[in-house]
Amino acid sequence: MPGGDDEKQLSHEALTTWMTISKFLWWLVLFIIITSVPVLSHALTTMLKNRTSHYFHFLTSMIVANLLMLFAICLNLVSDYLFHSLKGALMCKTTAFITNTTACYVNWVWVTMFAQRFVYVFFPMGHKRIQWLVTFIEDTRKLLIITGIMALFTQSWSPILMTENLIRNQGGQIVGSFCGPNTNMVSEHLFKWIAVAESMLTYAIPFFITVVTDMAVVGWNQKGAKFTVISTENMKSQANSSSTGLTPPSSFKIQSEKSLLRCHTRRQRAMRRCLMMATIQLLLNTPYYILQLADEFVALRATKSGYIFYLYADAIFYLLYLVQFPMIAIYVHTQFTSDSSRRKEQGTHLLATSNSNSPRLGHLSSPRLF
Repeated sequence: MPGGDDEKQLSHEALTTWMTISKFLWWLVLFIIITSVPVLSHALTTMLKNRTSHYFHFLTSMIVANLLMLFAICLNLVSDYLFHSLKGALMCKTTAFITNTTACYVNWVWVTMFAQRFVYVFFPMGHKRIQWLVTFIEDTRKLLIITGIMALFTQSWSPILMTENLIRNQGGQIVGSFCGPNTNMVSEHLFKWIAVAESMLTYAIPFFITVVTDMAVVGWNQKGAKFTVISTENMKSQANSSSTGLTPPSSFKIQSEKSLLRCHTRRQRAMRRCLMMATIQLLLNTPYYILQLADEFVALRATKSGYIFYLYADAIFYLLYLVQFPMIAIYVHTQFTSDSSRRKEQGTHLLATSNSNSPRLGHLSSPRLF
């Protein structure tokens, strides 16, 4: 398409399509933001009531980052009608930096949370050779600080290399604008590889690590466990074995059959929940990132038909991308709803056991899920 460094000229058909989709998308994005903010606020309130949770710092920081991203997007939308003075290169640079940084931060916080869970499962007693790494991963606050610094540093290019690009009709009149590369500072070829590196760092690498670590936990078996879990129902057979001269296990953890079943069910549910969350995030993010990379290398917008296809695909995939924000609230709800039900069930079970004055109460131990 002909045009200057920071300007694009569109055919009448492409321009009409762009304006129609932009107006429709404006209202849909605003609707998603309006519905997502209360949901995320409720999730944040839930987290503040569960400060003792292992996930408190991870989930709270992700919720705050998502709210910050939604605020930046909303400010950009509202400035089209209320704050005209804010429109321009400054708004473009600010919005791009905030959205890119928060997206990178949230994706890598998922990695750190699942990596910490991976360490708890595979190295519950530590490991001599990598003890320094295990200790570092177990320090949640240090992980979050380093993740935040990394996100700020790796996304610092966006306010420098991006600017407002004007869109003109065939008569040369300005009809709109979009945030894109500043071709006065960076060539299109170099920007392609910057976009690839940014997509790999922000999306591909963290989600690959997340899925791999979570699949490893799901496929984990108890062959390498540091202790043997044994039910009270099997204690008699162990006692009989020792009385006949057989050697019992050197160390074991005693639980009831029901306790073992509850622990196993809760562990499997937690694993499925984490894997499902990672998979949904993967599906919601993949189309948008693939489309942006395809446009950089295949030049989808080089022809009129390709440009119109890109407009529709970009709008649909961007809406899918925004749907991920309420997902963390759903994760928080399922996480703490199941925990609350478990505590209620345990309280009822212990009360019933104490009322029955069962001598087996002395053999029960608190079921711990790491």
